[in-house]
Amino acid sequence: MTNITDIEQTLADNRLCLFFIKAPDCGVCNVMLERVGQLAEKSPSLCSFFTDIREEPLIAGRFLVYSGPTVLLLMDGKEVYRGSQFINMEELEHKINQYQNEVMDMDLSLPTDSHLGLNFSIHSFEELSIYELYEILKVRAAVFVVEQACAYQDLDDFDFQSTHITLRRDNGIVAYARVFKDEAGLWHIGRVLSAERNKRFGMEVMREAIKVATYQGAGCIEIEAQCYALGFYEKFGFQVSSAEFILDGIPHRRMRLEI
Repeated sequence: MTNITDIEQTLADNRLCLFFIKAPDCGVCNVMLERVGQLAEKSPSLCSFFTDIREEPLIAGRFLVYSGPTVLLLMDGKEVYRGSQFINMEELEHKINQYQNEVMDMDLSLPTDSHLGLNFSIHSFEELSIYELYEILKVRAAVFVVEQACAYQDLDDFDFQSTHITLRRDNGIVAYARVFKDEAGLWHIGRVLSAERNKRFGMEVMREAIKVATYQGAGCIEIEAQCYALGFYEKFGFQVSSAEFILDGIPHRRMRLEI
């Protein structure tokens, strides 16, 4: 991205942005750009982009950056972290996770006026109409395959035994989760998504999924959480129960909630 207008628009359109600025003919910049890019890939909800300071002179004055490599983390257009030269990747990852948790659904309830037109639908697989099933599969593909740029097999046999929970507005799905018990008798919540960001819909559907699992007899619930979202699930009492592992190219950790 080389145009200051495009950069400003990107910052306005995305709550959390990672902006990497490199200098011309800079070997260190190229190495750090690759490492920062790999880190950004772990956080699908993070908007990341880079530019060459030589290609857009206005960057220096706007962001007070006069050399590279420099990485800026911006929330709501305001700088919250800056790293330069040999960037501390562990510190950067910590900051990304910290501020991602802040811009995710922070409260356990929706604003009062947001409840208008919202309602839950809770169905077993057999109870879903063809239209409802199509809607669910469409929004799952949009979030987990297209948005996260992850080619994986979303459809699995667990859908047949799941309770499907959708939060709807104006006949469209704004959040979704499924609840099921595996052959070993362990309860799971999965495919948790919010189709609209920063409106706390994800919190609402997760809270409803826990209620459903509890009502159906769950004493413990296990999830496979993407690492960037650990803080989101910790708000409900989930605790990390495994080392990090890669699932479909994305870092995950298992978490458990004792009810």
